[in-house]
Amino acid sequence: MKKKLPLIIIWSVCLAAMIVQILIGILWACKNIGAVPGFGDTGEYLALSETFALDEYRPILFPLILRIILKISSFIHVPYQSILYLLQTAVNLIVLVKAIFQYQDNPVLVW
Repeated sequence: MKKKLPLIIIWSVCLAAMIVQILIGILWACKNIGAVPGFGDTGEYLALSETFALDEYRPILFPLILRIILKISSFIHVPYQSILYLLQTAVNLIVLVKAIFQYQDNPVLVW
């Protein structure tokens, strides 16, 4: 008969893997903080944040947020990527906390 692993060991391994993944992400972000990829929408959104020449495919909210972040970063002399990463992380944490509290109130999640 197979012996099952105790649940605490399984959760501990999962938690350790998550911590390692988070640490790798933080190290990657610190190493590449000033890098702007030459592919994807990054360059287009940076240009749109300066001109606001929008079309039906590009909404105004993200270029507006980028414009505000660019102004703040030039004022406080911090790379705009740092401010953007912090803002994205804060929004993710707020959503995570809201989801946790919602789950505690109603254990059956409906997404």
